[in-house]
Amino acid sequence: MSTINELGKKLNKGLIKSGMVGLSKSVEIPFTLTSSTNADLFIKNYFKTAKTVFLDAEYRIISWDKWLEIDDLIYDLTKQQYVKEFSDCDDRSYITKYFTLRIFGIPQFIVHGHCYDLNGKWLFGHFWNARISDGKLYFYEPIGNIWTEVKKGQKVIMKNREYRPLTFEF
Repeated sequence: MSTINELGKKLNKGLIKSGMVGLSKSVEIPFTLTSSTNADLFIKNYFKTAKTVFLDAEYRIISWDKWLEIDDLIYDLTKQQYVKEFSDCDDRSYITKYFTLRIFGIPQFIVHGHCYDLNGKWLFGHFWNARISDGKLYFYEPIGNIWTEVKKGQKVIMKNREYRPLTFEF
């Protein structure tokens, strides 16, 4: 490997690290904590049959205004051109979760489920993100930076599709 390539790697690594530190300090994020038990009960109020998988015992919950501020800051970093199998829905959901967790210490939740057309016809399996904020549940579609509030007992519609979750990974 050439000396120029090694120098470039070190310089870019330093720039990325300082950029992430700068972003994390650019937003003051007050949060509350909730336990995995509380989060599980919260999700079950919306989707009784959805499976929940918890990776930690406690989670930080932030206001919806702060989520919008974070989205505005990181969407350009997390968006990529759609490439089947390499930059598709699962990749985008995990990247979005990683960036919000790595930079701001706030996790988003990964949701796996199915999308249906508005007539109820199955379209495809899909991944997206979910957030608990201000006592409400929101779905976030990282492909397009689209969000919607989930209403109990109502279909969840985004991008002219119905989203039906099967698994929430916290």
